[in-house]
This record gives sequence, C-alpha cells and structure tokens, in this order.
Amino acid sequence: MTPPTLHPIKLPGPWSEGFVLERQHTLSSDFIGHDSNGNPQFDTKRSELGELVYRLKNRSDRKALAPIAEAAVEFIKGWAPKVDAIVPVPPSRKRAYQPVVEIAKAIGTSLSVPVDLAAIVKSKDTPELKNVFDFKERTTALQGAFKSTRRPSAAGGFCSSTTCTAREQPLRLSLKP
Repeated sequence: MTPPTLHPIKLPGPWSEGFVLERQHTLSSDFIGHDSNGNPQFDTKRSELGELVYRLKNRSDRKALAPIAEAAVEFIKGWAPKVDAIVPVPPSRKRAYQPVVEIAKAIGTSLSVPVDLAAIVKSKDTPELKNVFDFKERTTALQGAFKSTRRPSAAGGFCSSTTCTAREQPLRLSLKP
C-alpha cells in the first residue's frame, strides 16, 4: 500500500513550528437511512489519509498503519526538524490497540528516534473530542487534562495525535521549543 497524498498546513501556536498533515479527514457525510437494527447509516467520503486513519482506529485494520506512518515520515524528513523524541498524546478512548501509540512507534522506528510513552500523562478523563463540537467546550474539556512527567530537552520533541473526523484534529506534527 502506498502512502497517502498529504496537504500539510502550517499551524500557528506556542511552538517553534507545527503542521497539520491535512485540513480534514472527512470530506462529506450524508445520512442515507437506518439499517435493520435502527442504526443511522451514512455515506461518508474521506481523504486518503482520513480513510486510513478511520480504518486503523474504527476497524482495527492494522494494514493501514504502515502507509500512515510512511506519509508522516516522508513529511518529517522533508521538514527536517531536530527531533529528540516522539511523544504521543494520550488518547481519550481506551483501546486494547492504541492507534496513536502504534503510529508513534512506527514513525520512531523509521526515523531511529525514541518514543516516550510516559512524558505526557492524562490527569483527568476527557470525552472523545469527536463528540464535542463547540470550541469552548473542547477547550474546557482539555483544560488540565494532561501533565508532563519530565522536562523537555533543549531541542524539543515531536508529538503525534490522530483523529478521524472533520470535527476532530487531524494528524498533527509539532516541534515544541
């Protein structure tokens, strides 16, 4: 499977430099009716990266991991930041197989960069952000939700976060000072 085409966008923020690999994962989602159990059904169109992230997170399709990681690695190599560690943001939903951790590990392996799973921990439970649509509510939900367990290195680190809907943050790359 080949890596998806990316459309990186520079992110302003309190970091040296950051990017989102694409603006949104879900391009459209139209209600088409209910299934035989009464569950709503949608015709959803996703970007290439969005489809892979959806398959990895929601269908446990581990074949989607490699092209996601390859695309991120290609971008990081072109960007060429100094990276001391990859620090995945702790997810809001507990899963036996954590996509964000697996993506971080795959990127770390490809770049020969350590992955630090203990650098950031959740200090409180948070709702899944795909269910929080209001920006202020999201900000409130995330306030005080994470804490650092160590001081960052002088050069900074690389963080990855994955989500799969337009209402969530797409895969994000940032370099913290």
